[in-house]
Formats: sequence, structure tokens, C-alpha cells
Amino acid sequence: MFLFSGKRTYYSVFLPTKGCTLYYLSNWRNFGMGDVVIVPYRDEEVPGIVLGSQEYTRWHRPVPLNRMKSIKRKAPYSIEYKYRKIQKELKKNSPDELGWIDEIEMADILLGD
Repeated sequence: MFLFSGKRTYYSVFLPTKGCTLYYLSNWRNFGMGDVVIVPYRDEEVPGIVLGSQEYTRWHRPVPLNRMKSIKRKAPYSIEYKYRKIQKELKKNSPDELGWIDEIEMADILLGD
């Protein structure tokens, strides 16, 4: 059983191919906003973009521990490069700090990913 008494860092990860944002833990590493990672989603592993992180106590977690999954690893360079390139272009043109997320969804639809 997984118990802890202090705070744990939960990462909010946007999954462009699934069109949703979910919470994940990381057992071995800290991730920053914009990092591209591989996470489990149902029966597959998909790329996701870390939107942010927040510490929660045992009593205030966003998701019960029995349903919580962990970030598997950092995304391969080819996937990371693709998402970072889109992010850079959109951050320049978008006044909205998170506006690039909608553009990534559109790029995935157009590119067939």
C-alpha cells in the first residue's frame, strides 16, 4: 500500500491526442511546465504536456490514490521536438499563456496524430 504523511507533487498533464487534462504523479523526477512526457491512458501510453504542478496533502488530493497513475518517462526527442516547435510558434503569436494548447489539438487533427 502506498502511504505518505507529507505533501506530494501532482502534475497536471494535457493529452493532445485525447483532448483532456489529467493528474499524474512522478516517482523519480520533477517536471516543469511545458515538458513533454509519456503517460499511461487506459491501455496505452500517450504523449502529454505538463501544464503545471501543485502539492497536495493526503487529505486534499485531486484524485484518489487507488486511481492515480504515474508519469512513465520523458518523451522521445522526436515527439518532444514536434510539440516544442508548435509551442514556440504559438507562444509568439498568442497573448493567452495557454492558447498554444488549442493550436496543438488543431495540428494533431491536421497531421493525423
